[in-house]
Parts: sequence; structure tokens; C-alpha cells
Amino acid sequence: MTGLRSASSRGAVLALAIAIPSGGCIDPQADYDAFVARAPAPDAQPPASSDADVADPCPEILSSNPPGGTFYGACLTTAASGDVTQAIYVKLDTMIVPSADHTTGELTVQMTSLKAHPTNISETVGATTSPPTTAISAQCTYVLDAGTTVIPAAANAADTDLTLENTTYRGKLLTPDLSCSALDATVTSPVPVDLTKGGNYCIFRRAPADGSITPFALDDFACPGAPPQM
Repeated sequence: MTGLRSASSRGAVLALAIAIPSGGCIDPQADYDAFVARAPAPDAQPPASSDADVADPCPEILSSNPPGGTFYGACLTTAASGDVTQAIYVKLDTMIVPSADHTTGELTVQMTSLKAHPTNISETVGATTSPPTTAISAQCTYVLDAGTTVIPAAANAADTDLTLENTTYRGKLLTPDLSCSALDATVTSPVPVDLTKGGNYCIFRRAPADGSITPFALDDFACPGAPPQM
């Protein structure tokens, strides 16, 4: 294909990407409803096979060495209808400053998109964003306001830049090496998509020394104990 896609064709690509999972019969509404039903509420228990099935005591997490570091993560929304191949991956450089008694703290994050289907955290694309520092509660939960976020075309299945507004991560630190969040946002470009109705989750793992990425499974996308939506 030569030349640039028109705005309308980019919108069509996104509409297909968010409505139709790869493979199988095409029934977008049924697939969407099934995924929403499967995705637990933020305070629900995840499936037994989920990455997010245990949580250490918060003081133990905040007193670990180091409590922050470099992580990779992925977010899967209801717009993907449960197609885990459409999960969007990100690199996180985090710093946690615990309180003197290690019962609460502050979280600072720098976020950089990873190319679609990454194998290593070195495969970054687009700009790095730095949301405001946020408080970590005594339950090891946090609410991170990321505001307007642009996910580069190279990082998503729609192959076009996605603009999200009012992006909020309602997260929980589960262990020193694992955290999760419920995601709320509104896609405003290239077509509007409402991601504020629940069922949108992100999971984050500490990156190994070689930076290699292990893909997440569908059942990993849950976040028991995440703060409720305000």
C-alpha cells in the first residue's frame, strides 16, 4: 500500500480493530458482552489462574528493596472484546517513597509505550509521559491521573494514534514485583470509545535484568481491591 490513509479509513481500521477479535465467528456484540461479563468488578476476586490472585501486606511491599524500579505492563479494554492479542503494552519506570513506618507512600511513574507484541522493554515507541506523583494508601492502593494520553500507532492493533482523555489508573500494589489497575478513559480520536463502564484492566510485572517480556494471558487482566471509581 502506498500513500497515506485518509482519516475515514483510519477510523474504519480502528472500528474493526476494537469491534472484531481475530479469528472465529464475527459477532462483535456477543463477544463484547461475554468479555464484560467475564471481567470482574474492581473489588472482585479474579480467576484462580490470574496473575493478580495474591497480595502481600502493604508494609512488606513498601519496605522491599527497591520498592520501585522498571516494570512492563499491558492494558486490555472491553473495546478489544477479550482478544488478548490486542492488549497494549507499556514500560514503566517507577519510584516509590514510603513513609517512615512503611504503611503509606508516594508513587511516581514515567510511562512509555511499547511496540505492538513486544518481546523486550527496549522496544519503546512514542514519547515518555510523567503523570503527577500520587499517594499510596495503607491498603497499597493508588489513583493515578494520567490525563490526556496518546498511544502511538506502532503500539496498537488499529495502527493509528489513539488519543485518550481523562485517563485514570485505579491501582493496587500486590507484591514488590506485581501490581494491577482498573482503567478509566475516553478515546476521543480517531473515533470516540467510552472506556468508563468497567471491565478495563492493566497488569504490571517487574522487568527481569535482560528486559525480556512474558506476554500476559486473558485471565491476568483483573484487579482485586482496586479503588472504586469516583
